[in-house]
Amino acid sequence: MTDPEPSPFFQHLNSLMKKKLLMQFRDKKTLGVDLVFPIILIISGLWLATIAIFRAGITRSLQPYDLYPSNPIYYNL
Repeated sequence: MTDPEPSPFFQHLNSLMKKKLLMQFRDKKTLGVDLVFPIILIISGLWLATIAIFRAGITRSLQPYDLYPSNPIYYNL
């Protein structure tokens, strides 16, 4: 059996991806905006996430039993 022909959607997608790649290599500004600039933003965001903004304080307990009242609430009586 032969493989069925790819659908027109995937043929067009393949053509558009090739065109985008060729245009990016031709225009260096586009390559910078589409590839380098987002990488710089991600790296700077990760770096900012490591900076301690708040001073060290008292450690707080975040357990589920701290959030709910000790008295049970009965529904549908």
